[in-house]
Amino acid sequence: MSHELCTPLNTVLGYPEIIQEDLAEGNTQNCQKDLQRVVNASQHLLTLINEALDLSRIEAGKLDLRWELHDIASIAQNALDTVCPAAAKSETVCALIMGEKVGVQWVDATRLRQCLLNLLSNAAKFTIKGHISLSVRIIGEGTGRMLHFVVHNTGPGMGPEGLQRLFTPFVQLDGESTRHQGAGLGLSITRHLARLMGGKLAVESAPGQGSAFTLSLPLHGAMSQAQLPPLLDAARAA
Repeated sequence: MSHELCTPLNTVLGYPEIIQEDLAEGNTQNCQKDLQRVVNASQHLLTLINEALDLSRIEAGKLDLRWELHDIASIAQNALDTVCPAAAKSETVCALIMGEKVGVQWVDATRLRQCLLNLLSNAAKFTIKGHISLSVRIIGEGTGRMLHFVVHNTGPGMGPEGLQRLFTPFVQLDGESTRHQGAGLGLSITRHLARLMGGKLAVESAPGQGSAFTLSLPLHGAMSQAQLPPLLDAARAA
């Protein structure tokens, strides 16, 4: 992590000195751009730190979930709205497709949103002049019903080698550690969170055909919050 952290930190420390020198000389021409570089680097650094902390908590079994009733469509729309501006810069169109009767469900809204943001942000990084869709539906019957979130993108796709290293911590999808913002932890954390919530994360992809990530979570139906921790313990044990 040292290189990953030092790169944005050097920007955060270095550019204010440049701005100070420019202001001392009465030159404000580049100050706005330099300040934006500091903001971008600070956000990048915060993302790296949060990802590393999350992974540490998960591996130590110290990440607790908060099960509450939430409107799933609102969570999905919020996650998509957050990513749409970045996708628009690459001339990529985003769409939300909601299935029938998804409604309100027992979920950890914070962790579900984190999973969706990781998947959607990843899609936005690799999709240029294409489409990103988030579809949400309920599949199965009875106690086997599942919430399915499918993030599909029309990016370059991946071959067997890429799929093999896809969930390896600190490895980017293209094998580079610095080309894209982040520490290569997003997908690994998402898979851990999916398992922690009793679900799973799957991917289908092929070169030139884009990628589809499916987050599947069990529906807890009318269970009370007091009944949910045993499910969490079972997920951890698995």
